[in-house]
Amino acid sequence: MWRIGGNGAGGRLRRRATRRSQPAGFSLAETTIILAAASVLAATAAPSVMDYVAQARFIKASGDEQVLISGVSRLLFDVGRFTATPGGEEPMMLVGPGEDFAKGNPASDAPTDAPAAGGMSLGASGDTANAAAAGAATVGTGPWAAPPDGNRVQNLEDHLVTNMVGYRLRAEGAFAKGWSGPYVDKVPADPWGHRYAINIGATGRGPVIILSAGPDGVPETPFIAPGLRIGGDDVVGLLGNRR
Repeated sequence: MWRIGGNGAGGRLRRRATRRSQPAGFSLAETTIILAAASVLAATAAPSVMDYVAQARFIKASGDEQVLISGVSRLLFDVGRFTATPGGEEPMMLVGPGEDFAKGNPASDAPTDAPAAGGMSLGASGDTANAAAAGAATVGTGPWAAPPDGNRVQNLEDHLVTNMVGYRLRAEGAFAKGWSGPYVDKVPADPWGHRYAINIGATGRGPVIILSAGPDGVPETPFIAPGLRIGGDDVVGLLGNRR
């Protein structure tokens, strides 16, 4: 600061230096306590955040399935049934994009002597061999991953989005029937990066469902069963019992 010093008008200006007090830093002990408290808070919050993320993924999968169910329902209203394969049969399974199902111990879906459409067994023990005999690419293990007739595994997008399978298009007219999609913007992978799948081959033998294999990627819900039995961490949406 500046002040006038000396006697009379001839006094001279002098500058007196002042020191500002500096705030004291944290001591080592204080820093250690703060870091310890922050670590405790982080450790407490982390499980809650992870639980929230996990729950959000299940909710997302369920929401995806409802959108796809709506699209499939409108498709079937317009065309009556899924288009026949070259062999004259409906698809055994429709799958979306994403990673193949993980290998695991799939549920035993039906007795191995129970005939499936086309006379093949849907039991877990014979599926891979039957799929190989049909020249199909195996996409995992078990009936969801390797249906007995792998040539009847089709892409869900071909039905709902692009009509690559060749449905007759809807003609002009209020009561005309025919494909009038796309019925969804796109078919996503599930929140864990695996494909959604629909067991069209269960028609007449149990509920038709859309399945996400959940976090572990292993389908544990029966491909064919008298009733809906959701297994493991699968996320399942019901399309109905088409008989």
